[in-house]
Amino acid sequence: MTASFFGSGSASPLCSRSHDFFNVAGVYWNFLSACGNFAHVFAIVVALVIIVALAVALAGASIRVLREYERAVVFRLGRLIGQRGPGIVLLIPIIDRMVRVDLRTITFDIPPQDLITRDNVPAKVNAVAYFRVVDPVRSVVEVERHRAATSQIAQTTLRSVLGKADLDALLSQRERLNHELQQILDATVAAPDEIV
Repeated sequence: MTASFFGSGSASPLCSRSHDFFNVAGVYWNFLSACGNFAHVFAIVVALVIIVALAVALAGASIRVLREYERAVVFRLGRLIGQRGPGIVLLIPIIDRMVRVDLRTITFDIPPQDLITRDNVPAKVNAVAYFRVVDPVRSVVEVERHRAATSQIAQTTLRSVLGKADLDALLSQRERLNHELQQILDATVAAPDEIV
């Protein structure tokens, strides 16, 4: 007598296994046909969930909210579109790129500068500078990093103006020197393309 795991009798084990496989497949097929409507409804629900998730992701990538003190400079495929904001800004995902610009007054410390006055006296001075972006488009398009550029021009101007003054003038005419520094910085920042 031949032993078989899937059946009894004298049938070969290979035949009984394939017969059991087709029985299991048939039961599974009967289950699917009995639940066919449920399977179709489930597939539709899954497809709708995927579509809604993609729509939410697309909306999240295309909607930006800017605060009152921020502006957006928008580029479409590398070309300048213009300034937008504040409020809701709509972008075309992958095609549009937005750069945020802060319009608040920014203050920063100028690191201590070593200089030699006109009467050959070494001095170390430090200062505080502040600036505010007036034209967001020009600050993005015409200057690579406007904060770093403003800091560098403030340091250079401080050394230049104070290097032309005597030590006595540094101590006694601070208001005049401050006014001169402010005029030079304002003229430099107002027309960055004219700097050589």
